[in-house]
Amino acid sequence: MLKRTAFVLFVLALAFALPAAGQDEKYPISGQIGLVGYIQSPQMRVNGPGPEPKHIVARSSVQLWAPADFFPQDFLYDTPEPLAGPDHELLYGTVIFYVNCNFDPEQKGPCWGTFRWELSGTSWWEGSWASPLMDMSTYESLITMVGHGVGGPIDGMQLKVDGYSAPGDYFITFKARIK
Repeated sequence: MLKRTAFVLFVLALAFALPAAGQDEKYPISGQIGLVGYIQSPQMRVNGPGPEPKHIVARSSVQLWAPADFFPQDFLYDTPEPLAGPDHELLYGTVIFYVNCNFDPEQKGPCWGTFRWELSGTSWWEGSWASPLMDMSTYESLITMVGHGVGGPIDGMQLKVDGYSAPGDYFITFKARIK
């Protein structure tokens, strides 16, 4: 009986402690980001014997992305999802992705790199990202990002982003958590 009572008290203490621990987390921020352009095109190399490539290696691409509401409405083919959430201003800025990829002959494969999400001249997020799936023929992708805040109100905070793009979609739809 004593063990059961101690276990119940432990579970209750844990249940009350978890909401307190999560109070520092700002969640969720959602929206879409889209490719603005290339700052630096990738260096490409095709590996494999014969006329058919076995692997396509892309390195050192630098891309500029921005939230969907940065784009002029006449530029867009549909209505993208703007940044939303009580703390969405903590992600309102441009993103520079440093990109490396390994593709198969169908232009599918993993990509990875680092990012810098500029909020102002004195505040930004920086970290790493990975995409286990990037399909260059359909624009389908999955992406995770983990970073930390530098300067201003985000200094020392942590950013986690999970996103995807559906086939034919030029924007990455994401949800972010800030702690």
